[in-house]
Amino acid sequence: MKINRQDVIDAVKNGKVYLVKNKVKYYSDDVTNKKTTEQSIWLNGGWSVNKNGKAGTVKDANGKESTVITWTITVNADPESSVPNATTIKDALGANLKAPTGAVKVVYTDVNWQKHETTLNWADLASGKAELPSDNGKPYRQYEITYSTEVTKLPETGSGDKLTYTNDVTVTPGDGSGELPGSGTVTIGKDAVDLSKKYVGDKNATKTLKWLTTFTAKEDLPAGKQLTDSLDDDGKNHTNDKNYTKPDWQVLDADVSNITIYTDKDLKTSYTGSVTKKIADDRKSFTITFNDAIAKGTKLYISYTSTVLGSAPASATFYNTARFVNKEATDSHKPVVDNMDKSNGPSWADDGNGTPLSRNLMRWRLTVHDIAKDAQSVTITDTMSDNQRYVAGSMVVKDSKGSTYDGVTVTDNGDHTLTFVIAKGSKAFAKAQSGSLYIEYDTTFANFDEALKDPNNKQYKNEAVIHIDG
Repeated sequence: MKINRQDVIDAVKNGKVYLVKNKVKYYSDDVTNKKTTEQSIWLNGGWSVNKNGKAGTVKDANGKESTVITWTITVNADPESSVPNATTIKDALGANLKAPTGAVKVVYTDVNWQKHETTLNWADLASGKAELPSDNGKPYRQYEITYSTEVTKLPETGSGDKLTYTNDVTVTPGDGSGELPGSGTVTIGKDAVDLSKKYVGDKNATKTLKWLTTFTAKEDLPAGKQLTDSLDDDGKNHTNDKNYTKPDWQVLDADVSNITIYTDKDLKTSYTGSVTKKIADDRKSFTITFNDAIAKGTKLYISYTSTVLGSAPASATFYNTARFVNKEATDSHKPVVDNMDKSNGPSWADDGNGTPLSRNLMRWRLTVHDIAKDAQSVTITDTMSDNQRYVAGSMVVKDSKGSTYDGVTVTDNGDHTLTFVIAKGSKAFAKAQSGSLYIEYDTTFANFDEALKDPNNKQYKNEAVIHIDG
């Protein structure tokens, strides 16, 4: 860590002290409590003071475990300076900390870097009467005062709360340079859940949007925990944003049973625990109260849909935010532009073998375009009207100049539907991203005699739907 040397020099020349503050967060999966420590270093011409703490657990003689914070005060001095008066130190515990009993250990380092040890009485340290040892009128190079305080109030298990504990110290050097304050903080607590929110519907959906909220219990959760999921909530604090108007573009289905909870990612196995689900009167949010305790490691999936209102602009981005046990997760959906056009193809054009119609064929064209750069899959479902069948082997994939492409497969599902898949990584996929990709194919009459007997000159049509990452 670097500090501005000139700032320090200027401050101490003017009889002032200079503050350096640093904060560290530390935790691991093996440690039950996530912790933060913060320390301040106060400097003057020859002295500096800093204080920090570290939380841990100890057991007494009966095996009872308690959480303690070990505090370390470090005082640095110029061993060549003079201290005609005693250097005193005062320590002030913050809330929810139990004062130590007995003596407080002091390790001090002389001018030759040799360490020595003594003790201070806690009552004197708390009242400000404790005196640091000196070496014939000169301060020692460094003092380290160490002691532990028991934490009397901890975050509730499964709450996700984090509590901060503070401890202050004031050193008054015996050279008359004035008081040097120091402060240390330790935060104890951990996340009770991992929470995530995902839009899982079709990328170009504009009417019905599908959402999935997932959480994993990182510790045992007591009964009664409540999850809230809010529509048109981007998770940001807009209190001071005078230009912000919260959107009103989505509503929930009024039937609470359409909010479903599963225990598997495939959303097949329903959660059987007791829950109370409630949809707000304006259908903009819902709550789920888990009436049963939830064991550590449990992972649940909450699936629901929202309906887009007519007030939503075409360019809208839809946000939803979930909150559970002091965690928050947000996701959004911006509908992808229409990526496909369909026409009945050049059925009247001579392709070298006469026109397709002269051979009782109907030629269809799918034009795929503007596929997003981050798209992972493109699937097209094509539905043929009655008395049509796909002509096997008729599919041709090309661009506007007639160059052909590999990477597209077609499956006749046998139910008047065809499934086209454009393979990720293929040249066809790349063309659909950078330009327009034509997929042409032929159908013919499933029953030619029936078509001839139709007195109404039936019109044949096909309908296609494109699915991107969905």
